[in-house]
Amino acid sequence: MTDRHVMTVEAGRCACGQPLPPPPTGGGRARAYCSRACQQRAYRTRTDPAPDPASVAGLLTAVRRVAAALDAGHPADPGDLATVRDDTAGLLARAGHPAAEPAPSGRHVTTAGTARGDAAAEPAAGSRHREDGPPAPVATPAPAPVAAAAPPRTPPARRPARMTVTGPDGLRRTVGPETAAAIRAVTAAPTGQVPALARSGRDPTGWTVTLDGVVLGTLAPRRTLRGGVGGWQPHFPGPGALAVPGGERPTRDAAALALAAALDRMHRRRGRPRG
Repeated sequence: MTDRHVMTVEAGRCACGQPLPPPPTGGGRARAYCSRACQQRAYRTRTDPAPDPASVAGLLTAVRRVAAALDAGHPADPGDLATVRDDTAGLLARAGHPAAEPAPSGRHVTTAGTARGDAAAEPAAGSRHREDGPPAPVATPAPAPVAAAAPPRTPPARRPARMTVTGPDGLRRTVGPETAAAIRAVTAAPTGQVPALARSGRDPTGWTVTLDGVVLGTLAPRRTLRGGVGGWQPHFPGPGALAVPGGERPTRDAAALALAAALDRMHRRRGRPRG
């Protein structure tokens, strides 16, 4: 988490926080980004496709393979067909609409000759009829009702893994799932990934720092006697909201970078995660 900027949108500033160049003196449209790099970063953010939902990723993959095989004139893989059938039934069951029951098999009311499969068959003893009369209908017993298949059981949600780290005071402790998720998000972010700032829902004067949708922590302002902001104190996520060592930072950007750097240091000194 070195050499990173923080995305804030303010009047007269770029998304990275830098001031925008002045408008052209000869007229024309004012620039919306301070550099080509910021413009490319905003374009990738707008055009990157959203990932498939995790609960139906396997179903969508199987549907694509089945459709590709049929479009090419080839038979579909039986395993893919089974995945489409079972996962679709499970999805409908989750939505409260179980799959339709299969149509009952068997024959309906027919005649004695067709029931035997031979139009010239001899009638059974005791059921003879006149040669010039119509054959008596024979009712086929109704099939037994078919019980609807039970929906697949949804496995219980797995508890978020905790993590043992060495804190700034040198003591080893186990952090909660919120801090563990923030550490993993910081260390897994590729080079150039930037955290974002948003107004805090609980504290209208504070800010929340996020990265790929994961909350890294919060920033709390220190108000001066004149109502201004004298500094920003970063806090770790989770219950208690422990303050990041080092005290206040002069700006929001500096406080967010200090929070990310503290999480990164905790990762380098962490122990083995405990499930």
